[in-house]
Amino acid sequence: MAKTTIKGSAIFDDTVTGDDVNEDTLILSFIRDVDGDTKIQCEEAADEDTIRFDTAGSERAVITSAGSVGIGSASPDRKLDILDATAPQLRLTHTDNTNYVDLLSTDNGDFEITGSATNPNYKFVGTNGNVALLVQSDATEGDAQLGFSVDAGATLAFSIGVDDSDSDKFKIGSSLIDVDTSVTIDSSQNVGIGTTVPRSRLSLKGSFSRVLRSTNSNTTLTISDSTVLIDASGGNVTVTLPSASGITGRMYTVKRTDTTGSYTATLAVATGDALEGVTNDTASIAQGQALTVQCTGSGWVITAEYIAPLP
Repeated sequence: MAKTTIKGSAIFDDTVTGDDVNEDTLILSFIRDVDGDTKIQCEEAADEDTIRFDTAGSERAVITSAGSVGIGSASPDRKLDILDATAPQLRLTHTDNTNYVDLLSTDNGDFEITGSATNPNYKFVGTNGNVALLVQSDATEGDAQLGFSVDAGATLAFSIGVDDSDSDKFKIGSSLIDVDTSVTIDSSQNVGIGTTVPRSRLSLKGSFSRVLRSTNSNTTLTISDSTVLIDASGGNVTVTLPSASGITGRMYTVKRTDTTGSYTATLAVATGDALEGVTNDTASIAQGQALTVQCTGSGWVITAEYIAPLP
């Protein structure tokens, strides 16, 4: 059968007729514009079973016989394969050219997410408020970690994750998790700071600091306090512990620093609480004396007492 060309000016209704056209089956190799540089082509070679889309003389997308759609790729390897080496390969847009997110595969094969927001929020929203984000290594054995960089990826400031080479411990480290490890949590929930082998519920390698506050007037301790130094040389001072409800286990140390004068320093509890072993639930603090107390949930107990020698 001779080749048939159908032009718009030759179609007068919704039918195509002619001695050289089978009216039951019309087969078109391609649909193109007048100059032939923009077209949809069903097959470029015999039995190729591929649809190709060209604009301005360049092939832009293909659908192969396997059903992998290629955009910018003549041989897509997945159901959707977008090939572009000079720009983000995929953009999700809310407002045209204003609010969008770009997805990019870098020349190293890394995955980057950028967008129009100056300070973007990356959200993972789950059903009924439940969100699961899985980070896994692409190997039978391997670390799973997240890194944080503040210099465009040149270095990692910190990383968090699971160290597969060290009994799957959860670690926080500078650079990679197993480099200069700062914090370690093992399978027994023991926490190590400055050590990767915690031997107790909390193991600390290095110095330990507690908040220190000084006062010469009445005060009530708060969650921000730890050690309080009392100066009662100029007047009576009462230090009141917070309500014991809901803070079981909290500890404070109160020390009197003045060594002269006749004023008093007193440790008191909140209304309804008890100070074990002390009359009227208040304790007098002598000059140079230090008391450490711990909350029981309904009151307080004195766990340590020290009196420094007076000059």
